[in-house]
Amino acid sequence: MFRQLRHLQKMSTEPNVVLRVVPREAVRQLVVASSFTLLKFPAQKRSVVYLEDVVGATYLQKVADVSQYSVVFGRLRETALSPEESEDLIATVAATYG
Repeated sequence: MFRQLRHLQKMSTEPNVVLRVVPREAVRQLVVASSFTLLKFPAQKRSVVYLEDVVGATYLQKVADVSQYSVVFGRLRETALSPEESEDLIATVAATYG
């Protein structure tokens, strides 16, 4: 666990990474059936949702589908700690393992 937390700390310094932790207390308020990745490409006007499971991957491109996932992503972002608070929490938890 310590190495995973240190890896998150290291990755959070990359310019294209924003690390935000959803607090345990807030998880009860959000219902997300599975993980997803919302892909936004500068050259494209549309976003794409990437879903992965044990049998493969699915890309959702329909506007209605992407819109639903965008709403969920927005709620997660609103609920998550700020990047600074997230980094502090990860450092605190890492210290208990190291």
